[in-house]
Amino acid sequence: MIDYARMNREGPALKAALTRAVNSKDPIKVVEACWKAVNAWDAIGAWPDQWHRWNIALGDAIGWGTSLQDLANMSNTQYVDLKMRVTAQKGEVW
Repeated sequence: MIDYARMNREGPALKAALTRAVNSKDPIKVVEACWKAVNAWDAIGAWPDQWHRWNIALGDAIGWGTSLQDLANMSNTQYVDLKMRVTAQKGEVW
């Protein structure tokens, strides 16, 4: 069941976190904002209509090889591996 109250409460904060991450030009911060958003949406029971904003930011930050759907299906270990790869190539995509 969709938790609309939680989406209304957390949605603006998740969007603001994405904006701050994108403005920082730090791909790690963008990945973290996207990871937190995907996990929150899965817990809420629905993704917002604007989910594509996170997908575009993720693609801009680390290239078009990873999507939000990929993040949603990652284990914590795979997520840490992704962050390590992004850290290793930091600055190359932006």
